[in-house]
Order: sequence, then C-alpha cells, then structure tokens
Amino acid sequence: MAEVGVFGGGLCGFLLATYPNIEEYWAVDQWKVYNKGAGKLAVYDAEQWEHVHHVFRKNCLWSLKCREVWLPSIEAAKTFHPGYFDVVYIDANHTKEGALEDIQAWLPLVKEGGVLMGHDYTSRYKGVCRAVRECFVDDFKVLGKSTIWVKEVE
Repeated sequence: MAEVGVFGGGLCGFLLATYPNIEEYWAVDQWKVYNKGAGKLAVYDAEQWEHVHHVFRKNCLWSLKCREVWLPSIEAAKTFHPGYFDVVYIDANHTKEGALEDIQAWLPLVKEGGVLMGHDYTSRYKGVCRAVRECFVDDFKVLGKSTIWVKEVE
C-alpha cells in the first residue's frame, strides 16, 4: 500500500495497527509547503512541519512495514514499477491540476484488481472533485457518507 500525503500519519498508524496483513506501507510526503493546494497547511513554517514529521515518525515508524518516502508525489511515483501496489490512497495536492497529476502518476502503479482511492471528495475541495470526475467520469464510488473516493482498477 502507498499513502500519498501522509501528514502526521494518523491513517498510516491506524491501518498498520489494525491490519497486520499489510506487507508494506509506503508513506509519501514532503513534510513542507509544496503548492498552493496545501490550504491551511500553507501557513505552517519549517518548525511546524518538523513537528508534524516527528508526529508521523511516532505514529508510523514503530512498524517495520512502514517505509518513509520524503519526496514530492510525482517524483516518488517514478520510483515504483507499474502494478506494484494493491492500494494507493491519495491525500496530497488538493488543486485540480495537482490532483490530476497525482491520479495520473499513481493509477498505473495499482495492479489489476487493486484500488486507487483518495480523500476530500467534497465541495470544500472542488479541485479534487473535478480531477476525479475528469479522470473517471462516473466510474468511481464515494464511500457512504464519507469524503473518500474509490476507483477499482480493472
């Protein structure tokens, strides 16, 4: 599994503790301001990002299955071969352009029968919604009343 946009590792820590059958968990983030799609995170200074990264390390690196990838999303995607992942979860750049780039970069890395999914499919993040609809039209789901979108890879 890969999570793109990890922040403090809340999801990563939860999944690693809850699902012992996860073989590898690739946590991809820069832990710094990297685009205008960062929303409220754009006001974080270097010291705050250092703290967030420390929280991530505490939440996730207790597991030997967690691999930290301190790179921009698109650069990180280039380090894996097509079909490598069962699951990729995107929660990084929330602009339309950034979300499109993330989807296009990570989709080929999900194996057939796997899942590409992401967070913040909500009116607050119109860019994410537009990117998901542009890529998949109606061929995706939103989980229940959540803001998580899911695309099954065929």
